[in-house]
Amino acid sequence: MASVRRNGRDLLLALAVSAVLWVAMVPGSEVQETTIRVRVVVQDLPPGYTLQKVDPEEVLVTASGSRRTLLFTRPGDFEVDVDGILVQLGRQRFKVETSAVKHPRGITILAVQPDRINVVVAGGTHG
Repeated sequence: MASVRRNGRDLLLALAVSAVLWVAMVPGSEVQETTIRVRVVVQDLPPGYTLQKVDPEEVLVTASGSRRTLLFTRPGDFEVDVDGILVQLGRQRFKVETSAVKHPRGITILAVQPDRINVVVAGGTHG
């Protein structure tokens, strides 16, 4: 009798695990779109310049991928990198291309909004 109970529990556990895997894998292959708030990071400021402000500090990124891939990503898996080297020429406004978004494999970046950011720096000859 104990053997039947144990086998019954094992069967129920196996069915539950199978159901969870099916829900995660089969419908999870469907491609979806989502919008994520992503932090903007200014890199490669020239020597003598200090970043004062980035406006906006975050942008909305529209991404697509399988439901399963999107389910396992976190906002921290994304980052928008802006090359700040041109501040030495007085540039303060930067266009944000989809290619500037670091993201996990299996995800396609479709859009960034707003697609322009303002950078305020101190130092150098333009601070």
